[in-house]
Amino acid sequence: MRSNRGVRVYQGILALIIIIIIAMPVLATETYSPRIEIVNKDMPEVEAGQTITIPIDIKNISTYFLKNIEVTPTLEEDSPFIGDSLLLNQTIESIKMRDNHLLEFVLQVDKNAKEGIYPIVFNIKYKASQTVYDETALVYVKVTTDQLPAEIIVDSLTYDVSTPISGEEFDINLSLKNTGTLKAENVLVVLSSNNNFIVTDNQSEQYILSIPGMVKSNVQYSITPKEELESGLYPINGTVTYIDNYKESKTKEFELFIPVEGEGFTGKVNLAVENMSQLGQVNVNEEFTVDFDVVNMGEGKASDLQIVAEPESDKIIPVSLNKKILDTLEAGEKTTLSYSFRAIDGVETKNYPIKLTFTYTENKEEMSFSQYVGINVQGKSASSTSTVPLVIVSDYSSDPTIVNAGEEFNLDLTLWNTNSEKAVQNMKVTLQIKENSEDTQDDVFTPVDGSNTLYVPYLEPGAKTSQQLRFYTVPDAKARNYKIEVNFEYEYEQADEITKGTSTDQIGIQVVQPAEIQVVNFNTDSAPQFAGDKGYVYITCNNIGNVKVKNLQAIIKGDLGEETIFVGDLDSGQSHEFKFKLRPDQVGTMNETITVSYKDTRGEVHESTEEFTLDIMEPMPEPDFDMYEDMGNMEGMEEEQGSKTPWIVGGVALGALIIVILLIIRRRRKKKELMFDEAI
Repeated sequence: MRSNRGVRVYQGILALIIIIIIAMPVLATETYSPRIEIVNKDMPEVEAGQTITIPIDIKNISTYFLKNIEVTPTLEEDSPFIGDSLLLNQTIESIKMRDNHLLEFVLQVDKNAKEGIYPIVFNIKYKASQTVYDETALVYVKVTTDQLPAEIIVDSLTYDVSTPISGEEFDINLSLKNTGTLKAENVLVVLSSNNNFIVTDNQSEQYILSIPGMVKSNVQYSITPKEELESGLYPINGTVTYIDNYKESKTKEFELFIPVEGEGFTGKVNLAVENMSQLGQVNVNEEFTVDFDVVNMGEGKASDLQIVAEPESDKIIPVSLNKKILDTLEAGEKTTLSYSFRAIDGVETKNYPIKLTFTYTENKEEMSFSQYVGINVQGKSASSTSTVPLVIVSDYSSDPTIVNAGEEFNLDLTLWNTNSEKAVQNMKVTLQIKENSEDTQDDVFTPVDGSNTLYVPYLEPGAKTSQQLRFYTVPDAKARNYKIEVNFEYEYEQADEITKGTSTDQIGIQVVQPAEIQVVNFNTDSAPQFAGDKGYVYITCNNIGNVKVKNLQAIIKGDLGEETIFVGDLDSGQSHEFKFKLRPDQVGTMNETITVSYKDTRGEVHESTEEFTLDIMEPMPEPDFDMYEDMGNMEGMEEEQGSKTPWIVGGVALGALIIVILLIIRRRRKKKELMFDEAI
């Protein structure tokens, strides 16, 4: 009885062991499958437009025998690689456990491909143990190119008039530049009407079939500034749309600034007096004539021109009409004017100024300026010893003729003792500004290395002496013609006694405010450092003068090409920042210059140039993807080691089960033996 029971126990244990052994492969199969891995170590590299052979090393990292392995690369629509996936399919008959097989795939790279790292998905299909498996693997290919993508910019703006005028149509020419090396196609330029300008309807869109790399192309528009515009700088906006070499549509907005003169503007007027008649000494009751030419040296028309010649003494009287009126004086036109006067009884021997006042209309704005001409008059001569000598300024000049505020100048005076019989001695000559207007500055002219006083020890009868003074004009002096009073104090002999005498004369000095642009904040911190990169160079201009400047612009020239930015007018105290975009396409030291230019109130052009260099380096290397592939191989090794785990766990579990069963049997035997002993 006991024997049969033991046999049944052992049979149960044996059946349990068999079940565990059978179940272990099934458990292992659920956690482990056949697997293929691509074990390429180096990333293939190819230049755009070339053909590449991609090696694919396929390894069976499982313990299965693999058959009918099909490898097919998948090429997406946006892939730079050209080829038919069906034709690129390759088949391997079989790969043994832990074995590998090398395949090669030949692909063409699009010539317009962007530089970068591109993935290729390989689909792998194979059979193991009558089961079909599908896997995918990624292979990265680096594509390089020395081409720059197409990029269209507005390079410059010109127009067919010197100055656009509100209400008057004019043509503008936009120069477009492809800063890339690859062609841009289907270029559409749209210039939009806005609150400032009206674009001719049938010309608002201009089409260019294509613009090759590094080439310029022009489009032209007819636009009209609106009539209500005042003089100033006004924006007009537009867009450029094109298809780049990657067949992508690009749209860029641009804004242009155009200087406009207000309604009725015909250009600036610049009147000048030339060929002034040189009169000698004028006697009492003698008629004399002042002749001169008036020339319009500007670009605009002067309308309603009036020239009034007015003596500043009642001892000089006009004997002809002292007001001349001209309807217009066109640009470049010249006219001759003549005025007649007479010195009447009671006139003194001195220099008498005659004020010429010019009033005219310039672009609907009334303008005026004054100029003086001096007449030397000889009073009645006296033969007696009671004659009082008179000293006057017979001639004067300044160097420069027109004085800049904030600068020094020389004033040359010729002093004349008009008395033919008596000398003067210990003569003191003092100069001071003499104006009646409230805004006159008393300290406009400051003496340099001296004073505003001259001393002449002795001047013979009828003699002349030349004297020179140097003055400094204060920076904030207003632009105008300043009258300077010349006062004489001297001694002369009268009836064997020394008598004091005085006289007064006047001269005029023309002062203008110089224009001055200060170039500051020249900044290359954002400039490009690598070939193909885009960066910027900034330069700021401050108008530190007291007058507005015209035609302000900046031009960058050098190894990276040329670009012009036009600003136009810049008021006193205002600033403007120029921003130049640079995109180098080569490596090395690039020599560049930025030139800032503008016109002052006289029409003279001033320039300031900054030179700089940029050191352009090769582009930074792309990230190394080999590290990630090695990590993938390590993961495969871990999976390979992990595939043994179910067998180890199963063995440990089986051993533990056997030990438990043996302990149970042993315990039961011991219990039965104790029961048997008690029974005895």
